[in-house]
Amino acid sequence: MPAVLALLVIGCVGTWVKAEIEIFGQTQSTSKGGLDKDGSIVLVLTIIAGVLLVLWRAQRKRWMAIVAAAIGALCTLIAIIDVADMNGEKDTALGSVSVGWGLWLTLVGSIALTVLSIVLALRRPEA
Repeated sequence: MPAVLALLVIGCVGTWVKAEIEIFGQTQSTSKGGLDKDGSIVLVLTIIAGVLLVLWRAQRKRWMAIVAAAIGALCTLIAIIDVADMNGEKDTALGSVSVGWGLWLTLVGSIALTVLSIVLALRRPEA
């Protein structure tokens, strides 16, 4: 569980968008982090899901894991939409726009959070 949350936090603050522009034979690069885009939303949702999973560990209330799974699914949807937005950008004669490593990490972490939370929600309570 901590590894999944760490993936998401690192992905949220990492690079989400890379742009390279070539002008007069010189290439300029720029990037935007997740906190400049939807990463701040995903980060807040990740913190909420993390708190729920820590509480689930102590109390074993199924609804906590279910809500964490829903949050993970929402984070996955946000990441998929942002990846699609970046992949929809066309390369031009001046340069290109591409998905950064932080957005890919956020997508993987969101999927892992969703799967982990579903597995926890399906666990039988310990006697």
